[in-house]
Amino acid sequence: EKSIQARYRVMLYITSLLVIVSAIGGIFDFGYSKFYIRQAGNWLATNVPSQARLYVNDVQLMYYSEHYRDEFFKVIKQPLGEWKQYDYVALRMRHGETQTLPLSSVAEFSNKRGDKVIIYKCSPDECSSHPGSNPQIGERK
Repeated sequence: EKSIQARYRVMLYITSLLVIVSAIGGIFDFGYSKFYIRQAGNWLATNVPSQARLYVNDVQLMYYSEHYRDEFFKVIKQPLGEWKQYDYVALRMRHGETQTLPLSSVAEFSNKRGDKVIIYKCSPDECSSHPGSNPQIGERK
């Protein structure tokens, strides 16, 4: 009987500790901020027309952009090699990743660690002047 009560008491303490740690995690930030993803998504939602073709390589970024549609999960898994078919390209890159997309960026958002989202607009001149381009995304320095 005492052994069973001791087990329940230990389980109660462990559960209580987990609840407290979880609550503290909601108040304090642990790790690097991902607020830059929300800022970039909000920028996309505000500045990119709803009928524009948008390539995004991150689920969270697509969610905040408010441009998700039925084909969303098909688009997110497509390779970026066909970037010319899109009006805007938004790339989330983690610290140390580089990009070689031959477009001018229109907006960039980042955190203190160097994770970033770069947003490009594909103008007719830029898209037609780079036939056969094959950008390499995700290379590490």
